[in-house]
Amino acid sequence: MTEQEAYQEHIRYAHDTYCRIVIRHASFDAARMLAAAWY
Repeated sequence: MTEQEAYQEHIRYAHDTYCRIVIRHASFDAARMLAAAWY
């Protein structure tokens, strides 16, 4: 694996992790908004 390929793989993993965190937080926010609307 070249240095360029290793760098691209690192960026891909970092991006995937970032997206998972953003999606998780968005789902928590949506659930909280739904719960607040019910009460």
